[in-house]
Amino acid sequence: MPTLCTILSGSIAEIVARWERLVDREPWSRLTPTDRRDELPEFLAHLFDATVCGARNADDIERLIDSATRHGEQRRRVGLDYDHVMEESALLRRAVWELAQSHRDEYHEMIRVDAGLTVALMASLRGYARTELEARGEWSSTMPRLIADWTSLLRN
Repeated sequence: MPTLCTILSGSIAEIVARWERLVDREPWSRLTPTDRRDELPEFLAHLFDATVCGARNADDIERLIDSATRHGEQRRRVGLDYDHVMEESALLRRAVWELAQSHRDEYHEMIRVDAGLTVALMASLRGYARTELEARGEWSSTMPRLIADWTSLLRN
């Protein structure tokens, strides 16, 4: 029987397609396909490496956080608002869970993936607010704090 890592990693294109169907409406439909998708396939690979495929080491977690941060910055540049970043994250969570639904026996692994999605959302929102965090002198400390506060969820 394939592992959840194998199933999820091998289904990145399907997860992206599910997510794209869920966001096939305003405001995402105003974006070019490239801007809409951003780096979603790469992000999912980092998510699965950091949660169920890799050794869940610091490098995997930092790649996940970096990818999510860049996504938040990109979402601001293309004119999506804060609420849309949160909504698209919820829709991505739904797409991942729908795909993994038949693998409920791997509950602990799915909880790690879900925790990774939560951490990534927090990183995306920080990326979205980077200008304000830099203006307050908090940017250099916000990601290390996020990693310290949340990555224990990913390492268990």
